[in-house]
Amino acid sequence: MVEKHLADIGVDARVIKLDGSVETAIRLDVADAVADVVESAARLREVGLEVFGDPVMRSDVTS
Repeated sequence: MVEKHLADIGVDARVIKLDGSVETAIRLDVADAVADVVESAARLREVGLEVFGDPVMRSDVTS
């Protein structure tokens, strides 16, 4: 989904799927950016990362 979205908006990027604490990829210098699958992105903010751009998808699911 992320790869298609980036291509659709003209961004040439190599997308690598990571599981777990993806925010560490920035600190480990293995990624320039991460895409988070949760709306709040609270964990990304907690570790000092900046959230940018519009969401790729929104969900209307409620618990």
